[in-house]
Amino acid sequence: MATSTDTLRLILEAEMLLFERLDVTTDPAEKQSLRTQIEELGQLRARAIFDDTLQRANTLNALSDTLTGTIAGIRTQPLNGIARRIEDLLDNVGFALADSAANVRGALSTDEAEPAPAAPAKLHEPALAVAGGTAATLADSATATAPALPEAEVLAKEYEELFGSCAVRSERVQEVRRITARLAAKSAVYEDAAAAAGGNIPWYFVGIIHALESSFSFSTHLHNGDPLTAHTVRVPTGHPKSGSPPFSWKDSAADALRLKKFHLETDWALPKLLERWERYNGWGYRKRGTRSPYLWSFSTHYAKGKFVADGRYDPEAVSGQCGAAVLLWQLLQDGIVSLDSKRNALSAEAALGTRGAVLPPQTKSALPSYVRAELDLSDEVAEGSRKKEAVRRIQEWCTLHGFGTKVDGDFGAGTRDAVRDFQVARGLLGTGIVDVRTWAALTAPLHRALAPLDGAAAGLHSAVIAVSRQHLKEHPREAGGDNRGPWVRLYMAGKEGSDQAWCAGFVCFLLQQAALALGQDMPLRRQVGVDALVADAKRDGRFVQGDSLRSSEARISRLPAGSLFVIRSTTNPNDWIHTGLVAEARAESFLTIEGNTNSDGSRNGFEATTRSRSYKQADFVLIA
Repeated sequence: MATSTDTLRLILEAEMLLFERLDVTTDPAEKQSLRTQIEELGQLRARAIFDDTLQRANTLNALSDTLTGTIAGIRTQPLNGIARRIEDLLDNVGFALADSAANVRGALSTDEAEPAPAAPAKLHEPALAVAGGTAATLADSATATAPALPEAEVLAKEYEELFGSCAVRSERVQEVRRITARLAAKSAVYEDAAAAAGGNIPWYFVGIIHALESSFSFSTHLHNGDPLTAHTVRVPTGHPKSGSPPFSWKDSAADALRLKKFHLETDWALPKLLERWERYNGWGYRKRGTRSPYLWSFSTHYAKGKFVADGRYDPEAVSGQCGAAVLLWQLLQDGIVSLDSKRNALSAEAALGTRGAVLPPQTKSALPSYVRAELDLSDEVAEGSRKKEAVRRIQEWCTLHGFGTKVDGDFGAGTRDAVRDFQVARGLLGTGIVDVRTWAALTAPLHRALAPLDGAAAGLHSAVIAVSRQHLKEHPREAGGDNRGPWVRLYMAGKEGSDQAWCAGFVCFLLQQAALALGQDMPLRRQVGVDALVADAKRDGRFVQGDSLRSSEARISRLPAGSLFVIRSTTNPNDWIHTGLVAEARAESFLTIEGNTNSDGSRNGFEATTRSRSYKQADFVLIA
């Protein structure tokens, strides 16, 4: 078990980290907050020497709260890897908490610190008290008579009404936001565990259980809090049944989820989620006429009443841990999870910061390999990484989002801080490390540009205009040099460089995306040279010479939106030097959507944009 010496060592390590941060931060508010937190740690250190088992657990719990507050308060440069190191320390504190909780059967809250989190609820046997008290089993607290439960429809309606009227208590808002930020930052880990378990378990279901039952510790089994260095010793014993220790947290968590048979569940609508969490913790609160703090603590739906020991309910005790339903509610408010109110169906395919734009798997799988390469991240990328190609793409996207850094494939301090600034701006945990969540947020513009059309298009012309506006909204432009960056590679089939003028690649890609959306073949052959586009059009009878359109009526009638324009050279009438889409033909001019241009109408600019052009020097290519 964790000794007083172990606890003292953790506190001293925390003090060193906070003093290190205090020396480098330039933010006055953060400095004041750090001084307060350091003072709190000093008080914890003084009492840790004399702590008994129960007090030690309380001390560890208070240490965890202080460190969580420190991470949430880091908002200025330099970062110095401090958030990552504090998170690592938090994992060690969580391990010590689980160890101490195994030796504590019950504890009441105090004004000084919350009681230690109990060992995680056994997945074979629902726990009744939250991880701020003691894991009392259903048999312990409900005695011989189980509480009468409402019928399924009545229970579902109750959950819907309570969730719909949920509100976080004002004094708890920041704390709840800190917890959900940690959940979102680890969502990729929870996704991996859910995928390993099988079925369609949502990552946030796994993450919220982990937060409530393990205080985010990745050093212990989700089954019961035993160390991952061996099979579980406490009930359920001997898990995971396959494999040899030490176990990864993912493999152990997947085993715990399968043991509870969550992988067999198919309905993950809102009422089902809340019912599973309440069942997971136990139904004993209903017998006492109290809304379960495991669901509603920190909300206006819960005031007091808590199991504080095995079979012992205290109507005046107040839970010091945020409820599962409240965490889910906050995830919805933050846009991390979305809810289809008609079906009560929840979705979290989109990463934080992507605004629901992550491509559906079937859409992504149909894309060419060079496009998928722009969207995929195989592993976390951090300072010092030798994955130059991945680092370069990260630098490009940071620059495109306005957090400019040198695009050179070297992940140094400048790149780290640019990533961190982007993360903070998007509500992500500012680690400076690019994980799956951060990468999804960085590449969200590309996801949105490639997303299926919202609504049916009337035909190819309207489809290509819809697709082009979808791209324009994300402001495609170069990054990292002339004719370079993810947008250029998208339009030029993975190629980039000073010789890769991309105006023709731009229009051909948009035509191809529109045709795929309609289930049609590409209307013309993909070309990256404007002369080649014209040659094909002349051969196929789709070329329209601009001089033949002598009246406004002819121009408007002959050039439907979605047609291509091609600009002739002023020195050679048989040389076409630029192309784009006709967005609207007018009497004296036409509106365009074009790439590799700029505000001056250059044929070798840096962005995609819309312009107004005269008919002078312009010819046209019909797409249908």
